[in-house]
Amino acid sequence: MISPVALIAQSFADYKTEAPVLIGYSAWLLVPFAAFVLISLLPLTPVVQVIAFLLILCELFLVIWVTIVLMFYAYAHAHGHEKNMGAFSAKTRTLMVPILTVTLLQLLIYMGGMILLLVPMFIFIVWFSLAWFAVLFEGRRGLEALAASRALTRGRFWNSAALLWGGPLLLFLLYSVVLSLIVSLIGAAQGLDPVTLMSGEIPLWIEILDAMAQVLLLPLFAIYPTRVYIALTSTVSPPSSRAN
Repeated sequence: MISPVALIAQSFADYKTEAPVLIGYSAWLLVPFAAFVLISLLPLTPVVQVIAFLLILCELFLVIWVTIVLMFYAYAHAHGHEKNMGAFSAKTRTLMVPILTVTLLQLLIYMGGMILLLVPMFIFIVWFSLAWFAVLFEGRRGLEALAASRALTRGRFWNSAALLWGGPLLLFLLYSVVLSLIVSLIGAAQGLDPVTLMSGEIPLWIEILDAMAQVLLLPLFAIYPTRVYIALTSTVSPPSSRAN
């Protein structure tokens, strides 16, 4: 089976080819961030707190929406299909309820695994992480989507775990190293000690830098799991190891 490193390289190649469109759509996430910056300038009143809570919900909804559209785009690109953001957005609109339903089921299962101990939670995350893709690309709903995700990992649990966890961990590590390096360089140019810089209230420029970095990173976190799904659906689980 393909390795996480190979899939990351493949994802970067996809990203490089489609970067302007992917980043342009991901940039919508800067809208709620800008709203948060504006309300942070206001006195902390109950009304402001309610607005902040509503903004959090809007941001969460927007993240899910944008991620789904980017997954449709990545899937179409991988298969050489037509890429139409308008069509993907329209399709996403019809799938938000099924996706949110599956997400709620996932959270309930993961919480149950956490109560049992961390090992069951880890197993459940590997089994059911691909449920979104069963909704998006197979037309499945609810428990049927969870079952489809479980079927994709059956017989190759550890390979699936390496793909599902290894790639995102490597990407997050790369993101953390690059962002820390940039912050350190800017801080050094301003004569600021990095430890002091991060120990108190985080400056606005770091929050802006982080928000921009997340805009750049989100397409990769949409492309990579899409590539994992494609890799798993294109291979057959070995019959001898179905106990996993």
